[in-house]
Amino acid sequence: MLSAVISRGLNSQLNLEYRSSWLYRSMYAWSSLRCMMGFTSWLKRQAEEERQHGQKIFDYLTEQNSAVHLETIPEPKAEWESFKELFEDVLKHEETVTQSITHLYEEASQNKDYATRIFLQWFITEQVEEVSEVRNILQLLDDSGQERDYIYFANLELEKRAL
Repeated sequence: MLSAVISRGLNSQLNLEYRSSWLYRSMYAWSSLRCMMGFTSWLKRQAEEERQHGQKIFDYLTEQNSAVHLETIPEPKAEWESFKELFEDVLKHEETVTQSITHLYEEASQNKDYATRIFLQWFITEQVEEVSEVRNILQLLDDSGQERDYIYFANLELEKRAL
């Protein structure tokens, strides 16, 4: 059985993951309207991954005989000035998720909840990969500036990565 602190933390993380999925859905809708299918595919894949992360935590809570508390998901941001701004928001969001998971891992350590620590290790590794990938995308966008040809190139690169 999970301690109350760990159960609350996991529920908080679960809801953050679902909010992440909703945010990425908003982002891929915005991208789709601009006919940039590489960006759209990448963002759509991220939305699904975040949903799966939430489900993974949901399943862990139920396997540990702990209650699941689903919160209302607030409406996410829906407009960006550019793909660079959008991916800057992605990076900020992923850094927030990383910080949340790291804090939860520390809580599990302090509570000597080794099973939860092992469970959370997967999420920590996943966050390192996600933050690195977003930084690489931002580098592509920084290299391209706002010139349409280079944005198109970055879009093609993401289309390859989404396959």
